Amino acid sequence: MSTPSTNVATAMPSTSVGADTRPTYVSLGVPLTSAPPLVSTTTVPSVVTTASAPPPLPPVSQDPGTGGPTPSSGTVSFVAGPPAPTVIIKQPVSVRPYTGQSSYKAYKEYFERICLCNEWKSPTECARHLLVAMDGAATDAVRGLKAEKDTDLALIWEALSRRFGHVDEPERAMRRFDVIRQQDEETLTLFEQNLRTLHREAWPKTDIKSPEADSLL
Repeated sequence: MSTPSTNVATAMPSTSVGADTRPTYVSLGVPLTSAPPLVSTTTVPSVVTTASAPPPLPPVSQDPGTGGPTPSSGTVSFVAGPPAPTVIIKQPVSVRPYTGQSSYKAYKEYFERICLCNEWKSPTECARHLLVAMDGAATDAVRGLKAEKDTDLALIWEALSRRFGHVDEPERAMRRFDVIRQQDEETLTLFEQNLRTLHREAWPKTDIKSPEADSLL
């Protein structure tokens, strides 16, 4: 009695290729007609894609001057502000005191130039500085006068005129102009200046730059 041939298929452990897992059958003897076709095992290479990451962005700092973000390189930068303003302190020109020994008219011209240099514009301010400059006999001449109103400056000059002036000042200046001589220690420039001052006092209505005045000098 013959024994019928039997095809036996033994299941082998499954082989994992990538993500595909299927059972593999090994036939003993004649292949079974009902067995599924054999699967050829091939190695699928894994593809790895390397993407380069972008470089990191620099930190952003807030610029208080412009109000917008500016890239920072990691160091602290200081924004230079506007330069400090230059302060110029102007020293006032000191006033030479007046004692009454010289002509008050000459001193008045000198004091008016000082007022221009020191930018004393109001008569009240000029009167205050004039009172402070009085010394010796001139102090007694302006005693009781104050510098509280603009009209006080004219009152001070009027008081100096009564005390140190003369009624016949033009005639006195003419006589002094006729007899004046250059002193030994007096330079020619200073002597010419004194002549022009006497000429202005003697002939106040004559232009000192006129040809007649030049010829007289």
